[in-house]
Amino acid sequence: MRTIWGVGIHGWENMMLTSLSAAAVAAAVVGISTWAVVQLQRAELEAAEAAMNSYKQQSNERIAEANAQAADANKTAAQATEQIAKLSVEAEQARKETASAQLQLQQLKSPRTFNDEKFVAAISGLEPATFEVLYDVNAPDALFLAGVISVAFVKAHWQSAQSLPEPLAPPPESPLRELYWSKLSWIVAAGGQPWGLSVVTKGNPDLEQNIVGRTIVNALADAVSGPNTQVSLGNAVGTPLTTATVRIIIGPRGP
Repeated sequence: MRTIWGVGIHGWENMMLTSLSAAAVAAAVVGISTWAVVQLQRAELEAAEAAMNSYKQQSNERIAEANAQAADANKTAAQATEQIAKLSVEAEQARKETASAQLQLQQLKSPRTFNDEKFVAAISGLEPATFEVLYDVNAPDALFLAGVISVAFVKAHWQSAQSLPEPLAPPPESPLRELYWSKLSWIVAAGGQPWGLSVVTKGNPDLEQNIVGRTIVNALADAVSGPNTQVSLGNAVGTPLTTATVRIIIGPRGP
């Protein structure tokens, strides 16, 4: 029998079969390895996708929680702003009440005074007429001033239209009362200014053209002393003069 490299035909046949078996095993191993790699990669992708989804969910939850906290913070800030505004209003009201109390205390401590001799001398050049005196009951020294001014007018031979000075009252019934005068303070409706002393006459409300009014305004300004003393000419539209020709209104001292 002939041989090649010392191996006969049956030997080579056995080697060929062995090689083919080894190749088949190798192919199987390759196939199995490929399948295993694919399965492992798929598992890794699924795990990565699950991790990403979990991260997204956690991120969304954190964002939602942050938004909720921001909304709560905004609500708290709005409530704080509202509370600050409320406290500011209360503080302003307290400031006004304190200022009013201080003004009243000042008026109580330092009432206005009146020099009747100066006043009588200043109006001596006027023709005596009838007068009335009204006063604001809320002004601590108004009743006192009303009394001494009434006495000074009588000394100057003027005639009083009242038995005694009277406190301010609502304006009389008229078509304009409900429309206009009822909305004003009694002192303004009577023709006076909110503060100080006012002189109301039947003449021209212009101070320069009203000789009687100007004379009495100047006389009172010279005779009345005290902090924040004001004297002005008024106009009796809401409460017209009836029995008197001159009305003196005593209001609170100016702020």
